[in-house]
Amino acid sequence: MPAERLDTEWNDLVRSIEGDVGTFVDEFITEFLARSPYGDIAVDESDLRETSRAVFTALITKLWDAPQGESALPAGEQAALDRRLQEFGRLRALQGISITAVVEIMRLDFIVLWRGLAKRSTPQTQRALIANAERVQAAVDEISSQVRVAFMQQQAAMRNDARVSAHRHLERLFNAPELSQNQLESVAQALGVDQHEVYDVLVAGPSHAAQLEQALAPYLAAGSAWGIYVRQAFCAFYPVATARGNEAAPTASPEAADALAPEESCVLDRAREMTAKAVSSIVLPAQRGIGAVRACSGGLIDMAAAVEASGVMRDVGPILAEEALPIALSSYAYHLLPGGTDEPVSRMERLPDKERTKLIDTVTSYFADGSIKSTARALDCHRNTVINRLKHFHEVTGLSPLVPADAFYIEMVLYRLKHTAK
Repeated sequence: MPAERLDTEWNDLVRSIEGDVGTFVDEFITEFLARSPYGDIAVDESDLRETSRAVFTALITKLWDAPQGESALPAGEQAALDRRLQEFGRLRALQGISITAVVEIMRLDFIVLWRGLAKRSTPQTQRALIANAERVQAAVDEISSQVRVAFMQQQAAMRNDARVSAHRHLERLFNAPELSQNQLESVAQALGVDQHEVYDVLVAGPSHAAQLEQALAPYLAAGSAWGIYVRQAFCAFYPVATARGNEAAPTASPEAADALAPEESCVLDRAREMTAKAVSSIVLPAQRGIGAVRACSGGLIDMAAAVEASGVMRDVGPILAEEALPIALSSYAYHLLPGGTDEPVSRMERLPDKERTKLIDTVTSYFADGSIKSTARALDCHRNTVINRLKHFHEVTGLSPLVPADAFYIEMVLYRLKHTAK
């Protein structure tokens, strides 16, 4: 068969599997779970899927019979794909996975890819498949080499940086399906911390995760804070002693923990100092033990993502979890019921700025404790003024601060008004 015809049939075969990357990833995950090449090292399935997708995409790109010296992808896309493969190698080194296991994974990629090509081949392309068997192996070898080089470079850099030694243990802390008290103690010992120490937890969603990691880099490298990417968010924690600027570690007793728990202003001041004030993130203070850090991280990550999705977190710096929670709930509720508060928000936005601000401040203050008297004192006005403003808010929005059933919707309106104005 002429070489040109073989090349054409080969490209036809490669083209036929371009849309099968998702299927290849599913088959890879099935094989991976059956073989457990990483042993007892926990790697999140989303991580496995993401890296597997990058590898199969790169492999298919390499299989094209492109002119010598040319790439099947535009230069920018090829460079991004190469970076993703290098990140794969570096990440597996940081996770403490052996180079042998990484090589085994690349062999598994070859098996899945070859199986896919064989399934897609026809009598017309069968000869092209056989003739290009070496091309497939060469593509796997080339990509495997990229990953191995990045892996070994990362291993070579693993010196004098607390982040390196901590990474695999943090992976276990945040990604293992379950951890017993003994296993938590083992993780704590590996990290060099007291399992029952008191921590502040700081989380940034996907849009701000890289900024938070960069801002915390000196603390992470020094081992005075710990952080890791989980579901594209960055989750960090540090001892309350660090948050208060003390060098002595807190004791493990609940009484001592309560005494050490910093005031909210102290928590935010320290978080802002550590993040150069500008990184939008969520702080949950005074969590007793790494088990509590692990337990709260999932909710904080979901909260950070919801707050980011709401569009209200625009480089405002760290905020407390209790402040972020209504925003996240509002965002989630708006997702469930799109446009549900559009009309009252629109009516409030049509008010003069001064009038709108007075109504927002009055309702916010009233919601703090439900007292007309306290609200009047806080705003330095007569109680009748408070009552009139609450009535006016009702007239404008159709929602009454005096009716408990309206409270949640009012919170949605208030947070949309407060944060869209920033």
